[in-house]
Order: sequence, then C-alpha cells, then structure tokens
Amino acid sequence: VAVADPRESWSAARYAAEADKCVQDILRRGKRPVLVGGTGLYLDALVRGTDFAAGSHGG
Repeated sequence: VAVADPRESWSAARYAAEADKCVQDILRRGKRPVLVGGTGLYLDALVRGTDFAAGSHGG
C-alpha cells in the first residue's frame, strides 16, 4: 500500500525487487507476509527470483 503510483508502468522484475524489500521488512518485525492478487508471473518473479534477461529471445 502506498508503494507505487498506479499510473506508473511496472515490470515483474521491478515488482519483485520492491516486494522483496517489503517482505524482508515484515519478516524482520517477526510477522508473516501475505501476498495476494496479481498474476502468477509476478509471484514467480518474487518467489523464484526469475532472471528474465536469461530467457530473452533475440530478434
């Protein structure tokens, strides 16, 4: 909440980087983060650390 301007474009990689900061902050406080909404791609990017550049196609 109040992390991003809804008018901005976000990639899954950017989401993962920002969400990870929030998750780490929550964990440091001894709480359990709950992730909801969005698509599987964004969750995979956060949980699995997907390297999108490695899967890029040329052309």
